[in-house]
Amino acid sequence: MVTIVKHEWHQVDEQFAIELDESLLSEIYPDYSEDEITNLLKQIEDGEVEVEDVINDAWDNDVDLDWEHQYSDCWTSRKGGYDITYELGDENSWHNEPPPPPPTHKCTKCKWTGQSYDAEWHWPEDNEQADKEPKKICPYCESDIELTEAGIEDERKRQEATARYNEKYGVSQVAEVEEENLPDANDEDLNIALKKLRDEYEELIESQPIVEETKTYTLEKMYPTGKYKIEIRGRTLDAGVGSITKEQFDYWVDREEELGEALNDSFDYEENGTPEECKLYEYYNEYDDIKFIWGVESDAWIIISKDDQTIYEGGLYDYLNIVHGDEDSYYEAIDTGEEFYINFDLKDKGPVVVWNQYGKGGWFDGEFEGEFDPKKLRFEGIDYEGNDYICKVYYGDDEIENGGGDYWGKYSDYKVYDIK
Repeated sequence: MVTIVKHEWHQVDEQFAIELDESLLSEIYPDYSEDEITNLLKQIEDGEVEVEDVINDAWDNDVDLDWEHQYSDCWTSRKGGYDITYELGDENSWHNEPPPPPPTHKCTKCKWTGQSYDAEWHWPEDNEQADKEPKKICPYCESDIELTEAGIEDERKRQEATARYNEKYGVSQVAEVEEENLPDANDEDLNIALKKLRDEYEELIESQPIVEETKTYTLEKMYPTGKYKIEIRGRTLDAGVGSITKEQFDYWVDREEELGEALNDSFDYEENGTPEECKLYEYYNEYDDIKFIWGVESDAWIIISKDDQTIYEGGLYDYLNIVHGDEDSYYEAIDTGEEFYINFDLKDKGPVVVWNQYGKGGWFDGEFEGEFDPKKLRFEGIDYEGNDYICKVYYGDDEIENGGGDYWGKYSDYKVYDIK
């Protein structure tokens, strides 16, 4: 028996593996004798026979190969074509995905759990009570959040580590601050110091904008012929809606905490005794036959350059205001008129699974050649569950191809629905 590793080259490596034994080779080559099969397996193992030839022969003879997904070192696979390569592997080729870290925070009202960076900030200007300090809130229902048992344990470990540091290097006294729902500490001054340091650190890190402060630009009415580059950065979304069976819906509707594991190929069906008709064998991004969305929130950051010289860098809405002002063309330049709301658009569609992958960073990187009229740059998108996302970029009537960005995953959610 030998291991064969399959790579799907999207933007980066996505890996699968399969055990190729004499039994499977006999299916691929039904006319071979046992000795020929044994000899062929030895030749494959020694590298004398190209693995890709064997895979192609399996396709030609209608033999389905049950590839086991190992891992993907990209946050999500891009839509479109990709290359496939094969190589010999060994016992080290099989990958066991490490379990995700336990949530450290939870909502006081809804079922949301996650890490501190998954929560949202509630800023003073949005606070009707005019509280002086911003606070973290649930990203879904905007209620207060609190520590989970794992979060309390993490906080205890941080306190112990800080106490050891302070004992070694010394620590200055700080002014008293408001109390927080934290584990009890023997050293009251240490507890106060920890809270102040943590609040300052989280405010510094979490509140940083995705990009630097807006600069002041003036835009000409027309720029000369050349190669122009468009970059867009912001909060990203990959989302899909796919059909499932009633049996699958009935099984997973009460197991949504484990649904993500199943859709990321890390759920142990045998251990959980899952009936065959309830299993979800496809990777999450294969469930998109009803709807697929790939975009960036419309309050994004845009960079326009020519020959490495920046023409504009700033907010997308600021760009539109500079170029169009109050003209009617402003509304033609950004169109997010398409709408998709789960409770409305999925009514009577039957059982479905909905997945959302949220991230931030570089979403769009495209180029076009010719003269550049700033008014001809326009954007199309969708209103998805009350949030506007840009999904396509055009110059005039021509769509600018997205060469891909460098965004990274922030959090994800998976749910099943059967809306009547």
